[in-house]
Amino acid sequence: MQNTSATNIGATIARARHAEGLTQEQLADLLGVTKAAVSKWELGLSLPDVALLPSIAAQFGMSLDELFDWDSQLDEGQVRETAARIALRANDDPEGAYAEIRSVTAEHPFCLLWLLQAAMFYLGRSAADPTRADELRDNAFDCLDRVEARSEDARQLALARFIRAGFLRRQDDRLGEAIALLEGIVGATPIGTSSVLASLYEQCGRAEDAASLRERELFSSLGGVMGGICAQLLAHPSKAQADALLKAGNALVSGFELEEHLPETALTFWAGAAAASAQLEEATEAASYLARFAGLAEKVICAAEQGERFPAGPLFEHVFAPGNAADMVRPPASMVRKGLLSMVEGRGEWSLVAQDSKVARALARIRQL
Repeated sequence: MQNTSATNIGATIARARHAEGLTQEQLADLLGVTKAAVSKWELGLSLPDVALLPSIAAQFGMSLDELFDWDSQLDEGQVRETAARIALRANDDPEGAYAEIRSVTAEHPFCLLWLLQAAMFYLGRSAADPTRADELRDNAFDCLDRVEARSEDARQLALARFIRAGFLRRQDDRLGEAIALLEGIVGATPIGTSSVLASLYEQCGRAEDAASLRERELFSSLGGVMGGICAQLLAHPSKAQADALLKAGNALVSGFELEEHLPETALTFWAGAAAASAQLEEATEAASYLARFAGLAEKVICAAEQGERFPAGPLFEHVFAPGNAADMVRPPASMVRKGLLSMVEGRGEWSLVAQDSKVARALARIRQL
C-alpha cells in the first residue's frame, strides 16, 4: 500500500514539475539526485530525504505546507455553509466566531475560495466591531495576500482587490490606494466596483470623474439590457412574453431617445421586434417595426456617407466626448449598410407574413438601402 504522505508529496512534485516545464531528469539534476529517485517520489513509492524538502519547495516557489499538500480544499458548498454558520454565530458570540474562522483558515491556509470568504467576513465585521478594525484588517490582508500570490483567476484577483479597497477607503490617507485598486478592475467583475469607485471620486472632490464613470456604467448597462431583450425576442417567445418584451424595449427606445442618440441600438431592437411580431403572425405590427427600421437605417447610412455621427445627447455626453474611443469609431458607409441588411436578411419569419403588402414594401425598401 502506498504511503499517503509520499503520495501527496509525489503528486505535488509532479504537478509543479509539469507546470515549470521540467523533465524528471532536469529536476533530478537541479536537486542533485537521480532521475529514478524523482520517479519514485512522483509514484508515491518513496519520500524525498528530509534535508531535500526545503530545496524542493524553494525550487517551485512554495511552502512546505503546500509541498505536503496539507491545504485541503473546501468546495463552494462547504465554503458557503461554513461562512453562513460563522456569520450567524458572530451575532451572539463574536469571540467564538473569530476563533472559528481562524481555525478554519489554519486548516485550509491555501483554499482560495475560503480565503476570499474569510476576508469578506472580516470586512463586514470591521464595520460592526470598529474597536477591532485594525486587527480585522490585518487578518483580511493576510488572506488576500495569499489569494493574490497564488490565484491565476482574474475574477478571484478582482474580488480580492475589491475587498482590500473596502478597507482602504475607510482611511482618508489611503483613498488614493483604494482608487488605484478599483480603477484597475473596473469591468472585470460585476460586484459594484464602478459604484464604489464613483463614490470615492466624489469623496476626493473628483465630481467630473464620478459623473463620467456613472455615465459609462449606465451606457454599458443599457446595452446589456437591450441586448437581452432582443435575444429573448428572437428566441420565439410566447405571445405574453413577446408583448412584455416589446413594451420594455419600446420604453427604453423612447425614454433614452435611442433613435436620436444611439440609433444602432434602436435599429437592433426594431429588427428583433419585427421578427418576433412576424413569428406571431402579427403582420401589422411587423410592418410597423420594419418601416421604423427602414427610415432610421436610411438616416444612419446617410450620416456614415458624410462621416458624421449622431449627437450623443446629455445622458452619454462623456461616453462620446471628442477623443474617446466611442467617438472615434467611424465605420465606412458600405460596412454600415452591410451590417444593417444582415439584421433583416435571411430571416425565415418573413415568410409567415409575406402576403401582407405593407411588410413586402418595408422589406423592399430595406433591401434597396
